[in-house]
Amino acid sequence: MRARVLLVTSEAIPLAKTGGLADVITALTDTLRKQGVDASILMPGYPSALQIAQNRNAYCEWLLSISISIKKKRKRFVGVGCQD
Repeated sequence: MRARVLLVTSEAIPLAKTGGLADVITALTDTLRKQGVDASILMPGYPSALQIAQNRNAYCEWLLSISISIKKKRKRFVGVGCQD
């Protein structure tokens, strides 16, 4: 059975990068996929990240937008499968 991993992060290349976390998460996801793991990323649905994803649509395998209630406030998250 193929392993499945969901990495939850605040940033990932190419959608949001403020420091080294995006580099690490993206490299880890790529490495896991090369080893046969079904690895995905879930990050906040920042408006700028959603715009970048729409502009790069040809490079995105999938884009999932979900809304979750946290302490009675709706938070938007985005799951991405984009290649840089």
